[in-house]
Amino acid sequence: MEFKTDDLDQWLDIFSKMKNHFLISLCYRDFSIVTIRILKKFFFNPELQSRVISECTDRFISMLELLYVPDNDQECKDNVREFLEVLHDGAVDEGIDIEDEE
Repeated sequence: MEFKTDDLDQWLDIFSKMKNHFLISLCYRDFSIVTIRILKKFFFNPELQSRVISECTDRFISMLELLYVPDNDQECKDNVREFLEVLHDGAVDEGIDIEDEE
């Protein structure tokens, strides 16, 4: 699903309201992959990307602090690490199997 240009402000509003939930869910095995799929939609949308990144930078750092404690699930750590690599490389379709299910 791609965001329609006319709906971008509404999607940004949804992201703003849900960002804490999205970022915290990266710390849970049952939700991390689904959350990464959702975040990819926002982070790789050219019109939303800069606003979304600036909107969640502080929370993202807090999530990383939460995630990288010794007793947290290694699978979640690996998923987030690979997601960060995908973000860094700018390649939507590379890394862990976080592709959209059609």
